[in-house]
Amino acid sequence: MEQAQVGLDTVLDGVGLDALAEPEPPVQAPALLTPGWNLLPILQGTLALVDLRAMNLTALLLASLVALWTQLHAFADGAPAVLAWAAWGLLIAAIVVMARVMLPHRLTKLGDRLILSRDLPCQFEPGEEASVLAQASLAVQDELLWLRRHLLVAVVLALLALAEVVLAYVIQKG
Repeated sequence: MEQAQVGLDTVLDGVGLDALAEPEPPVQAPALLTPGWNLLPILQGTLALVDLRAMNLTALLLASLVALWTQLHAFADGAPAVLAWAAWGLLIAAIVVMARVMLPHRLTKLGDRLILSRDLPCQFEPGEEASVLAQASLAVQDELLWLRRHLLVAVVLALLALAEVVLAYVIQKG
């Protein structure tokens, strides 16, 4: 018991009390920026969340493709085998759709649309600020719609593949 307490004290001493303290508040935007600029981090967070879902869906599709690939030989000749191979093809199509989403250049193009110039002034006139915020908001909104559309197509293809595999299994057992 005493040895465990010494080990815990050693670990806590290495961490320090700073790590156990409350996190620091986020860095505030410069005073020159107006509340409209608070919209951009929210939009960026939403975009990051949808991007994370896209990565998770891509991993799920790859795992499904491999799982079905290992079981293709188990389906009897005829309709079950044809359905299983068709489902495998649908999974490949879904991965191709998601590959377009996961390409690194996609976010570079989004960044180019968001940042008009590297020489942006530190303080905007009200009209300039509204224009920059509107362009940034539209760029993120377009990107979100594009991402959601591709996610929907990939999910529909995966569900069709699942339905074909289930149908193949039912035919084989029936």
